[in-house]
Amino acid sequence: MASVKQSWIRKYGEEEGLRKFNEFKKQYGRPKEKFIEEHGIDAWNKYVLSKKTYSLEICVEKYGEIEGPKKWEERKNKKINSQKDNFKDKTWNNGRTLDSYQNRYGIEKGYKLWKLRNERQSYRFSKQYYLDTFGEIEGSKKYKEYLLSMDKTSKAAFVKKYGKVEGTKKYLELNKHKAYCNSIEYYIEKYSEEVGKIKYKEHIRKITPRGISKISQELFWNIYKLLTTEQQEICRFGNLNSEEIIYLDEIYRKRMNQTCIKIDFKVGNKIIEYDCNRWHNSDKDNLRDEFLLNRNYKILRIDDSIYSKKENKENIIKQCIRFINE
Repeated sequence: MASVKQSWIRKYGEEEGLRKFNEFKKQYGRPKEKFIEEHGIDAWNKYVLSKKTYSLEICVEKYGEIEGPKKWEERKNKKINSQKDNFKDKTWNNGRTLDSYQNRYGIEKGYKLWKLRNERQSYRFSKQYYLDTFGEIEGSKKYKEYLLSMDKTSKAAFVKKYGKVEGTKKYLELNKHKAYCNSIEYYIEKYSEEVGKIKYKEHIRKITPRGISKISQELFWNIYKLLTTEQQEICRFGNLNSEEIIYLDEIYRKRMNQTCIKIDFKVGNKIIEYDCNRWHNSDKDNLRDEFLLNRNYKILRIDDSIYSKKENKENIIKQCIRFINE
């Protein structure tokens, strides 16, 4: 029988389950203090290490700097190969696909039930669900907690998990890796020059959020790679960690007929805006600049028609770096 407390409670009820669980634990459990008393602290640490999830760090700690990485590679490759063998002929079907519903209920009814389930699922993880279930104040609070629990890649998430120093270091390492994997150099190195350029364009098109210019993200990644560690830590743009949102005051809300503005690229108080005739409105841009300048931001605007010409790209990247470092 499982020694988990909840298992005993489910089987015997709360009072009797707790009593039986405590008896079981007393008879068969090995408390830390008792183990250390009998075998010593070194034996306890060795025992704890043996129970940890297998990882590169554990292998290095267990086998040393030289043998540790070798052991980790062996185990990792063995696990990957066994997983491939186990699932190479597997056809995944959890009963929730449109095909499954239509096979079970017929074409029309199956589609309606499948659509209804997806709508309910979307509602379950929406802010409205939390407001309806817990009320305005408590619901808003719980929804924010839910969003934080789902956040795995922001600086705040890394700091929470690893501490301020180590978390910041790991966050910057991740972004450095992302910058390399989102560069044309990476794709050329991986696929060859001709194929790499095609694959790179497809990749940028795929990862760029709707409404954001693909070529602007190419520029921003090139700038990001040339920033200092401190600058990278406070940098924001679409493909890296989403555009920063700045809310307007009452006067500018009325003048611009909107509640907030999204910043294309931001490092501290330096903002770079990528202007494309298709998306930009000169009147709104002037109001936008006026609002930001009044709040001590400095702005550099890059014209798409100039940057998109291959011979201008390097000079514009240098111009952006000089602007940030001024």
